[in-house]
Amino acid sequence: MAISTEDRIYKRLSNEKMDKMKIKHGPPMPSEGEEGEMTVRSTNVGLRLYVKHKSKWHGVTLGDEGIEVIF
Repeated sequence: MAISTEDRIYKRLSNEKMDKMKIKHGPPMPSEGEEGEMTVRSTNVGLRLYVKHKSKWHGVTLGDEGIEVIF
């Protein structure tokens, strides 16, 4: 049975669709998250994007160019 064009488009979009990222408050705890996970946080220095790499959270202030290791 042939797959319709609509079914192919729906399947492609459902596979590519990303869930909304929630904005949490404060930096992530060292015990939170898994390798490769990302989170956006509202902190006292502004909105920051964090990525967990090698068991450490690395953060960058959105709108700035600096990156720092925080744990």
